[in-house]
Amino acid sequence: FTSVNWNAAQTVTVTAAMDNDTDDETVTLSHSATGGGYSVTAAELVLMVADRTLGLRLTPDSLVVDEDSSATYTVRLLTQPTGTVTVTLGTAEGLTRSDDSLRFTTANWNSVQTVTVTATGDANAVSETRTLTHSAAGGGYDALMASLTVMVTDTDTAELTFNPTTLAVDEGSSGTYTVTLTAQPTADVTVSVTAGAGVTVVQDTLTFTSVNWNAAQTVTVTAAMDNDTSR
Repeated sequence: FTSVNWNAAQTVTVTAAMDNDTDDETVTLSHSATGGGYSVTAAELVLMVADRTLGLRLTPDSLVVDEDSSATYTVRLLTQPTGTVTVTLGTAEGLTRSDDSLRFTTANWNSVQTVTVTATGDANAVSETRTLTHSAAGGGYDALMASLTVMVTDTDTAELTFNPTTLAVDEGSSGTYTVTLTAQPTADVTVSVTAGAGVTVVQDTLTFTSVNWNAAQTVTVTAAMDNDTSR
């Protein structure tokens, strides 16, 4: 500044560098003057740096849902896009979602959008982990992705069932009952049948696989004669 142009505004261009976080920040620019009677003059300009990290925010970043039940999460953009952004949701086995895609504009970009995830029931008794992908396109968000981990809690119980649940057999006679599994196994299941005194079984071992697990298998029980008259 000179004695001629002292009252003419001079423009300073400030550039904010990109960083790795998603926080807005405050920076102070200091100005100190020398010469012309301004040697002890100082001034500060407070600069608000708005974060421009591009990305998708999923809240929560992991989800737990029971079989045959639903849970929700939200999606939003981290920064204002230059145009409309379409977020396409991927598919995962055993999961359905309320939306195939989400649409964010320059007006609603910072509003959360809610997605409902439903876990369908299966035949086994095993909890499973699935991943839902989210891919963005448009508005400067091209090729950006985010993933949601979904833990599906199984509600089935791995047990043996008998039909009938009680069996009456006369001495010297035989009776039968069936055995089935309540849930599909992850490997072969061997059921050993041990008979008490005075009783014999024809099938002392039953094998269930992931294919025949729900097919009833029959056990034949024979009661031997004895010398007493007690049941």
